This record gives sequence, structure tokens and C-alpha cells, in this order.
Amino acid sequence: MLGTPFPYPNEEKGAKKNENQVPGRSVDRVALDGRCSNGAGTGSDAGGERQGAAISGPDRWSVAQVMEHIAAAEDFIRGMLKEKVMMAPAGDAGRDVKKTDEAVLMMVPDRTTKAQAPEPLVPSNRFGSPDGSLKHFVESRATTEDFLKTTTGLRDHVTESPLGKLDGYEFVLFIAAHSERHTKQINEVKADPNFPKK
Repeated sequence: MLGTPFPYPNEEKGAKKNENQVPGRSVDRVALDGRCSNGAGTGSDAGGERQGAAISGPDRWSVAQVMEHIAAAEDFIRGMLKEKVMMAPAGDAGRDVKKTDEAVLMMVPDRTTKAQAPEPLVPSNRFGSPDGSLKHFVESRATTEDFLKTTTGLRDHVTESPLGKLDGYEFVLFIAAHSERHTKQINEVKADPNFPKK
């Protein structure tokens, strides 16, 4: 079990259930609010160009670059989910989905293990500015939420990932956890004593 409870908004009495829900968890937003919109929001208060461009060390990204990465990754991972995962066959019978869900939520946000971004997600100023990244993230998140509301059978398809075999639901958890990971990265940059004050 996770050390802190994983927030599942939209769990209201009498709320309409769908087949993608896990007992006690609402998949409609799968904490996309709690784990992901924080990511872009944290960067948006960076206080201007100097703060957005500040880098805390060699081989590190600025707040603006991390924001761009979060926004681009939302599309990238959701694209993999739609085009690859949802076309994959079923997983092994008896797969321990609870254990795998929890592993995704613990391992992906853990910043003690560094990872190299795939080339399509390396920052390149594709959105033009931190505000552009934030705008894109908000729009992309809405698309992810729509996908969740309208897609059935997320548990029915399993494919390989950097964490082993994951089903569609676990890829949604991956999206949320990935944004949480990079929210932590933004906070690391901002905590550096050399980070510019407003």
C-alpha cells in the first residue's frame, strides 16, 4: 500500500460508475487533478522569464523546459495508450493489477532514479513559452479526461512498458505519476539557492 492515500476525486455517493473503475477508485480523473494539473500549475507561478529559464546545474532542465516536457508527455503517453495499448491482447489471467497499480504510483514519481527522456519529449520550445506549455497541457489534459470518460476496457489490454507489462488503466496512472515526477523536478529547481527571486 502507498504511504499516503492516492486521491480519487469524483467519488460521490450515487455517482455513475463505469467499467473502468476499480473498487474504491474513480477512473474518470484518476487523480489527474491531484497528480498532474499541479505539474503545470507549479511552473506557471515561476515569475517571469528569468525564473522560467533558470537552470540549477549542468544536465538539468529549467522550469520552462520541464513544463514543456510535461505538456508534450501528456500527448505522447496518451497516444501510446490509444494506438498501442488499446490494440494489444489481454494480459495473463490472474495478473495482480492492484500490485502493478501501486508500483506505477510509487516508482514513476520517485526522483531517486533518473531517466533520460525519449527524443520526442526533449524540450525544444515547441509551445513557444511557458504560458504556451501551460495552455497546451490544460487542453491535452481535457483530451485525456474525455478519453477516460468515453473509453471502455482499459483493463482488457496489456503491453510492455519501461515498468514491465501494463494495462490501459495503468498507463493512465503512468500519465498522472509522470506529471507528479516532474512537478517534483520543478520544485527541485525552484528550491535551488541560486534560483532567481522575482
